[in-house]
Amino acid sequence: MKLAKRLISSLVAVLLVINLLPISSVLAYSESIEGIAASLIPTAVIRENESGNMTRDYDAESDTYSDEYFRYYFMDSDFVFTVTYNGGQTFTGDSNAVMVQFGECPWFSDDQSYAVQWLAGKHEITVHFMDLTAKAEIEIEKSPIESISVVAKEAIVEGMGGQEWKDFIPETGEETESYYRYDVYNDWFKYTLELENGEAFTGSATEINEKFRDSGWNSCPQIDTEQSFENQWGIGKHKITVRLMGKSCESEIEIVKNPIESVSAVAVNTLTEGISGWMVSDWTEQGQSPQYFKYNINFDTLEYTVIYDGGKTFVGNRDELHQMFCNDGNFEIINSDQSYENQWGVGKHTVNINFRGKFCSAEIEITKCPIENISAVAVKTLSEGVSGYFTSDYTMEGQTEQYFKYSLSPDPFEITVTYDGGKTYTGSRTDVQQKFGNNQYYIDVTTDQSFENQWGVGKHTVNISFMGKSCSAEIEITKSPIDNISAVAVKTLTEGVDGWMSTDWLPDGQSEQYFRYNINYNTLEYTVTYDNGKTFVGNREEVQRKFGDDYSYIEILTDQSFDNQWGVGKQNVSISFLGKRCTAEIEVIKSPIESISAVASRPLLYKVDGYTASGMDSGEYFKYETSGLFTYTVVYDGGKSFTGSAEEIYSKFSCSPSITDDQSYGNQWDIGKHQVTVKIAGFSCVADIEIVANPYKSIQISGQNELQLTFTKHDNSVVTAKILGFVEYGGGQGECGGILTTDIGVFTNVRFSWYCTGDYTDNSRDIQLTIGTLSSNVLASNNWIKMREYSESIAYYTLAYQNDIERNILNFNGAITQDNINSIISLSYNVTGKLWNDKTDYINEGQHTYWLYDLDDVKETVSMLFDTTGVDFSGSRIDAASGKVMVEDVAIGGGNIKTTASFDAEKNCWSSVTQEFDDMNQSVRRTLTITYDTNNRVSSIVETHNHRLVFYASTDATCENDGFKAYCECTICGKLFTDESCSTEITTEDIIIPATGHHYVDTVVPPTTTQQGYTLHTCSKCENSYKDNYIPALAPQLLTSSVRTTAGKQIEVTLTLKNNPGIAGLAVSLKYDESVLTLAETKKGDMFSGFTAGKNFAWDESEDVTADGTLATFVFTVAENAEPGDYTIQVIPRSCTNENMDDVVLTPVNGVVTVIDFIYGDANGDEKIDMKDVVLLRKYIVNYDYDTETSSVVIEAGADANGDGNLDMKDVVLLRKYIANYDYDAGTSSIVLGPQ
Repeated sequence: MKLAKRLISSLVAVLLVINLLPISSVLAYSESIEGIAASLIPTAVIRENESGNMTRDYDAESDTYSDEYFRYYFMDSDFVFTVTYNGGQTFTGDSNAVMVQFGECPWFSDDQSYAVQWLAGKHEITVHFMDLTAKAEIEIEKSPIESISVVAKEAIVEGMGGQEWKDFIPETGEETESYYRYDVYNDWFKYTLELENGEAFTGSATEINEKFRDSGWNSCPQIDTEQSFENQWGIGKHKITVRLMGKSCESEIEIVKNPIESVSAVAVNTLTEGISGWMVSDWTEQGQSPQYFKYNINFDTLEYTVIYDGGKTFVGNRDELHQMFCNDGNFEIINSDQSYENQWGVGKHTVNINFRGKFCSAEIEITKCPIENISAVAVKTLSEGVSGYFTSDYTMEGQTEQYFKYSLSPDPFEITVTYDGGKTYTGSRTDVQQKFGNNQYYIDVTTDQSFENQWGVGKHTVNISFMGKSCSAEIEITKSPIDNISAVAVKTLTEGVDGWMSTDWLPDGQSEQYFRYNINYNTLEYTVTYDNGKTFVGNREEVQRKFGDDYSYIEILTDQSFDNQWGVGKQNVSISFLGKRCTAEIEVIKSPIESISAVASRPLLYKVDGYTASGMDSGEYFKYETSGLFTYTVVYDGGKSFTGSAEEIYSKFSCSPSITDDQSYGNQWDIGKHQVTVKIAGFSCVADIEIVANPYKSIQISGQNELQLTFTKHDNSVVTAKILGFVEYGGGQGECGGILTTDIGVFTNVRFSWYCTGDYTDNSRDIQLTIGTLSSNVLASNNWIKMREYSESIAYYTLAYQNDIERNILNFNGAITQDNINSIISLSYNVTGKLWNDKTDYINEGQHTYWLYDLDDVKETVSMLFDTTGVDFSGSRIDAASGKVMVEDVAIGGGNIKTTASFDAEKNCWSSVTQEFDDMNQSVRRTLTITYDTNNRVSSIVETHNHRLVFYASTDATCENDGFKAYCECTICGKLFTDESCSTEITTEDIIIPATGHHYVDTVVPPTTTQQGYTLHTCSKCENSYKDNYIPALAPQLLTSSVRTTAGKQIEVTLTLKNNPGIAGLAVSLKYDESVLTLAETKKGDMFSGFTAGKNFAWDESEDVTADGTLATFVFTVAENAEPGDYTIQVIPRSCTNENMDDVVLTPVNGVVTVIDFIYGDANGDEKIDMKDVVLLRKYIVNYDYDTETSSVVIEAGADANGDGNLDMKDVVLLRKYIANYDYDAGTSSIVLGPQ
């Protein structure tokens, strides 16, 4: 078959070449070919027992097949060929190049067969080309492992972990009858590999893949079984074949008897027509079917009867069934014959049930729907190109181009329901759902819109269904309010600045990050043609406000992608608005940035400065937050430099640095130095960040007027902190996260949680603070509002603000006139207007703010404040689009105000307003001139005055403080100038001489037994110094170890000496509960040569022993009747001296023998720790009711894996780590369960 394919491909290639070359050319080549050679390209690796597949040889004479063997395959594309022709000329290229040049493709043959099976090493193959043959050599790379052996971790339960299956019979082209085929997964086994170097490696499939995944070999074990219709597996042991990296072995897996003997079910509830289910569609060979209603059999529909364990009977609903039998996650499967072709109606129907390999059927009845009919009529129309969005369809051929799809939200229909023998109810979609569906069943509205059937102006039909009843209705699309749109760029984009880092989803996964440019609202200026020739020019926001609504926006599409990244130069964008389209050019200009460097401002605290993260295919791990910690230096414009925080960099260059690192579940950061990558505007650098030991072991919050934090260190010393600020960057229901600034430092990834009921404006809240892995107490306090103030996520309106406005009103002099009416409108609005007032409309025009206010309310308010006799309000500025008064947020000064207004009656808009007023504070005359465009929008604001200057002399920069160049500042406008002539205006950045910063030299002073250690930082420039990283003095300690055990066991307790100051003699006594503990044996330690044991215990030496070590090991027997609890072993120093006969004070630390009556981690009480315990614990947590503090899942005391008294996800994570690190040979795990 392979040869035939090659001949066909060669024939096609020859025909193609003949079309390109004269016949004589092809013949000339064939007559002059003199030789051919082939060599394997370096990237084409042929691996032992991997680069091929299992096959059989066919013997035509005997019409039989050989046994299976591994045959290696290689393609002509794996080789490079050299053809000699025309008296010594040569041509070198791959197979495609040879085909194009000579009209024929080389092919191969070899001697592989069942009788001649290739091993690792070199082998000879034959190259065929035209009438020539040549020999070539290939090499099979040897496997990195010598052998493999496999042991199953657990057995398969009969009838579980598999599926119904049919075998395909090649000889007949038909399928066998269905049979039960067990799935066998590679993670069910433990593997032992013998490596090339003689070492052995034992682990799971995941651990093997982790170890060898970069080797180039397929490092996932492949499991082959001999299951077939003729060889169906039953109870007992069965052979499997395991293949890995060119090696294979045989092993066994056992199927054990199913404890379930039979199952039956009966329906205890009925299904309601058109309600108990959802709309679905089927995928068939012909494509996707139309939608239909499919009924769902939920947990309380059926009652099950199960016979198990030799005749025991269980009766219960689906939920109870799961609790009783499904701790391993294997639930029952309910199959029905529902499909588009076989839709269920009112009456009885049969379902088939498979529960843990046992089968039964049950009847379920569908009762008639409570509603009889439904009809609908459209009460609104849709506007062409407005009421919808751009989308694309997914078809069998792939994704279509984008098209405009109309949305039916907000609901344009009025719906009439007929029920109870002729009664009717008419209402909106929401009203009908509330009355009949109890907000559990929803009206479904579908259309026939698609890329192939795009809606245009005119009437269209929609289908409406509700509770099993359906109808159709017509909706009309009216003509677009605009005739045409065009756009021109009024701003450029800066390379690597105006956008963000993004990724694309590709068919083979997610792309790497790339820079994607953003076209914001003021990048383009739009010209809209409407009403048969009228034009309107404005930015994106202005055009949308004039012609669109809440559901219509200007859509800007670009061709940017990971494969098509924009560079410097002109780029095209597509624009769509209200059904009209155009294109525009936008230019990307070169970035001023040339390079970036970064320095961490502080180290990260271990397991504090971060959060718990998890990947899609990994477990949870602690991830450090690296943002917000760096000071950046950007070089730009040919060598200039700027240093600042991320926010300051953004203010300067309009782009922020991004930080990436290599943290993952498989690469978790520990104490020490790590590197991050910093990127900005296409430039990057590597920066160091250090993780240091967390000095804190707990945190408390307290206080009433302000929150106070109390940190307890590991040496039990206490540090208090006052909250200075909290910047929120995200949160959810009942919590918010952010960066917490205190007077002792900054903490990232801080999370506040609050527990409350009712309105959030209530002052009383229970607050909890979490910093990394440290969680505080829960504080009942009225500080919730104070905490929210730190985050600035709620606006507060104070009396002081209102009083300021009132003073402005009081400072207004003179009577109201036609000239100053607009000023009065502004003031009266500010007094009475509120941000939450329904009649307020806020518009932000770039740097200027407008408030639109209903004219009737303005007239009423102004009339209450002032005498408006003879004032014509129609002369006030009215927004033509909204019919509302337009109020500007402009300065209205006190004192003598003169307002001059110019109104263009022909264009019905203001052309300019000039206000002159005396500034009482500065004793100067100021002029404010405001000009307007044809839409009554401010186009410019110009303020003029005589500058009043203050001269500031230059100052030098120090380590901590910036210096300043000499400059002048105007006390009126705040502008800065180089000198009193005011000829050159400058900015604050121009005059600042940056602080030089301290240059600290670090000296680590270690602790002694008499003094604490610390790190001394001394500035080499100014001698400024400080100490931190204090380490407690080393107190000599007598440490008695603690042990956790069960009654009747024998245990060992060690007595050790730590921080030894030097001792020559020591005597101690032990006190313990002798009714529980019996001292069976005392073993001498390795510290002293002299040791005596009696009622007391004594050690001595001729000179001081200065090393730490073990004094003795005490072997105790725990009484058989010992009650669970803690039993203290108290060590009492009786005398201790050094060689100078000086007394030495030792601090004793008592040990505790904890007697338990359960195994930590044994959630189901079967005295084993395995994945069953993990599954049961997760079910317990998922079904836990935090109000009643109970769970519907029953669990044993051993589920508290970490012994902290709580059952939560910490126990799940610890259990998973314990199992993942369990050595089945040694019977132990490197992870310790119980109190940590």
